[in-house]
Amino acid sequence: MRFLSSRPLDEFVGKRARFSLPTDDSCRGRLVANLIYYQTNYFWIFCIIFVFLSLINPSAVLIGIVFTCFPISLLLLSDIIPEHAANPKFAVPVGLVGAAALIYFMRDLLSFIAVVLLPSLIVLLHALLRQRNIKTKITKFVDSHVPAENKTPMGYFLGLIGVNSGLFEAELS
Repeated sequence: MRFLSSRPLDEFVGKRARFSLPTDDSCRGRLVANLIYYQTNYFWIFCIIFVFLSLINPSAVLIGIVFTCFPISLLLLSDIIPEHAANPKFAVPVGLVGAAALIYFMRDLLSFIAVVLLPSLIVLLHALLRQRNIKTKITKFVDSHVPAENKTPMGYFLGLIGVNSGLFEAELS
């Protein structure tokens, strides 16, 4: 995996940046090209906004993280120890406690979801509204034609969710 350097701020949002509403034809291409070209800038923007929003109510965000990771760990645990997962003496109390915790910590969970979704929305809006230039097109082309071990993190992530950055086709699976 290779990491790209940060792009200059002037090119990212300054004088050289051009923004416009995309047409239906250029939406996907513009989004993928900008996500790949400015991926380091987007990573830093996401981190800065995430930390800033987390500082507003840190306990709610931490409880939201724990409450989000806990069901995932239970699913992994049920794969490791399947005899306990199917046992009603185990599953019913865990389900009742989980439902009560969900109701009790709903505000914290929604705070965490908002803290994650707001920076994601800002990154996607910037990538969608910023017009492509020749550098973004070249970088997208190069990233779509390199072996998997040399892909950038954004190219790898887009491949995981089914976006073929070379052909601008999104496959929903």
